[in-house]
Amino acid sequence: MFAVVQAGGRQLQVSPSDIVRVDKLTAEVGSEISLGRVLLLKTDEATHIGQPTVENAEVRAKVLRHARGKKIKVFFFRRRKDSKKMKGHRQDFTELQVDAFLLDGEVIGRSALEEAAKDVSPAVEETVEAPAEEIPSVEESVAEEVVAVAVEASEEEPSVEETVAEEAVTVGEEASEEQPAVEEAASAEEAPAEEAASAEEAAVEEAVAEEAPAEQAASVEETVAEEAVAVGEEASGEAPAVEASEEAASVGEAVVKDKPSAEPGASTVVPKNEDAAPEASPQATENHDSESEKE
Repeated sequence: MFAVVQAGGRQLQVSPSDIVRVDKLTAEVGSEISLGRVLLLKTDEATHIGQPTVENAEVRAKVLRHARGKKIKVFFFRRRKDSKKMKGHRQDFTELQVDAFLLDGEVIGRSALEEAAKDVSPAVEETVEAPAEEIPSVEESVAEEVVAVAVEASEEEPSVEETVAEEAVTVGEEASEEQPAVEEAASAEEAPAEEAASAEEAAVEEAVAEEAPAEQAASVEETVAEEAVAVGEEASGEAPAVEASEEAASVGEAVVKDKPSAEPGASTVVPKNEDAAPEASPQATENHDSESEKE
């Protein structure tokens, strides 16, 4: 099925669902237009030839877009005149999609999209006209499913509290069974430890008993040494006094020997010189040197 139409000074052969380009029209994008000058219309049953057009024939189309074509170059020149000129041109056009053919007001040809939409529309109308009571709401169906799942889970699976209680009972029984064995093992481990501790205490007591005589002997030696030091200090303090008395006695004897005999009736006065020190004898000097060396 096809038709020959005249649009914009040109003749076009079109079929339903074809997309064609015609000279720019003033129609808006998305609107439907009618191409009334149908020169020929061929259907499955007959061919209608116009003189010059087919009466009561019409081609309906939908405006898809308005655009411009590819650029073409136009070049002018004159030979041997040094004259040339070149310019470009882009033709404006409107893109149409053929929807249907009409003859005597009846649709005899339709595009594939319209046929598909017509086939789907009855089913859509039946779905829309269905009573609202028969279609359950999504919320109700979801709520019913949730309730069913909760009921199944409560029937099949035991609660967490019961499971925890059972596990606690089993653990308590196992602990009560294992407790005697643990006590025996602990007592068996503690016995050698107590024996070892008692043996260590006995060894320490023996060592202390052995060290006691040595400590007593050391204390006796320290006491004897202290007494000896005290006696030595007393002796060193008395020795200078004895030597001084011996020196005084020897000096007195020497004075008596050297003194002349006094006349009868005459008194002898010996002058006292408190500042003068008594002369020391050579023996006293030697004794003093030996004592200093000892010190």
